[in-house]
Amino acid sequence: LEFRRVLFRSINLKWSTATELNNMGFVIEKSYDGKSWYSAGYVQGNGNSTLIKNYSFSDKTPRTGMNYYRLKQTDVNGTFKYSDIIDINYNGIKKFNLLQNYPNPFNPSTLIRFDIPAACNVSIKVYNIIGKEVVELLNEKQEPGSHEIIFNANNQPSGIYIYKIIAGNFILSKKMLLIK
Repeated sequence: LEFRRVLFRSINLKWSTATELNNMGFVIEKSYDGKSWYSAGYVQGNGNSTLIKNYSFSDKTPRTGMNYYRLKQTDVNGTFKYSDIIDINYNGIKKFNLLQNYPNPFNPSTLIRFDIPAACNVSIKVYNIIGKEVVELLNEKQEPGSHEIIFNANNQPSGIYIYKIIAGNFILSKKMLLIK
C-alpha cells in the first residue's frame, strides 16, 4: 500500500491597482513578528495600465497566530515602494473532523482528509466489511491543520471498507466503496 501525507492550509491575499506605470511586479514579504521579513513569493506586474488590475497570492505555510504581510512593488528601473503592513491572526482548525473520502467509489486509490485543531497522535486504520483490519495508514503525532492521506487498495478485493480515525478523544468511522 502506498500513502502520502500533506498538510494544507492557506491565507489568500488579494489586492488591486487603479493604474500602473512601469510595474515589474510584487514581492510578497512575510513576517511572524512584524520586524524580520523574508520573501514568501512573487507576482508579475502588468507594466503600464490605466485599467484596474486584480492580483492574488496564496500563502500555503501560515503559522497559527499572527502572520504579517507587506508588498514590495518594484518598477522596471529597480525602484520600489512598500505597502502598508497587514496582520492576519490565523486561527487554523477549530475542531476535529474526518471528511468523506474522494473519489467514492474508487479504483484503486482514494484520498482521505481529516482536520485536527491541536497537535496529537492520530491513528487511521482501514477495515474490511467484517471488521478485520486491512491496513494502518497512519499512527503518529500530527501538527494542527488539515491533512490528507492516500489509500491505495491495489491489492484489495472490491467491496465496502470502513476507515476510522482516532485523534485524542475524537473517534469517527466512515464507509467507502472499492470497485474494480
